[in-house]
Amino acid sequence: MRIRDSLIANDYGIAASVARHPVTKLWQGWISDGSELVFISVRKDIEQAYADVGELLDLAARDDSSLEDVFSLWGKFNSEDNLLPEPLPERVSKGLLYFIRLIYALNEC
Repeated sequence: MRIRDSLIANDYGIAASVARHPVTKLWQGWISDGSELVFISVRKDIEQAYADVGELLDLAARDDSSLEDVFSLWGKFNSEDNLLPEPLPERVSKGLLYFIRLIYALNEC
């Protein structure tokens, strides 16, 4: 339930939230369609990481936004603190993706 509660709902079936990297200890905003994780920002502050995820989802939901707008925002996130996302360890990524798929399956019931 803890992972499910942290997911940010949106209209496109994309899960999005924040994960703390076990090595860097930084907060990474991510989005996923259940097949892979895409990290969008890295922050020292968890609230800023959640704000980044929310801002990206808000932009994607706008009728007048383009893919260029999304990439521009993504670039802004990664230039603000000069930090780049690090992949999560494979076991962590696999576990998170498993729970995302499980949440999708539960929502279809």
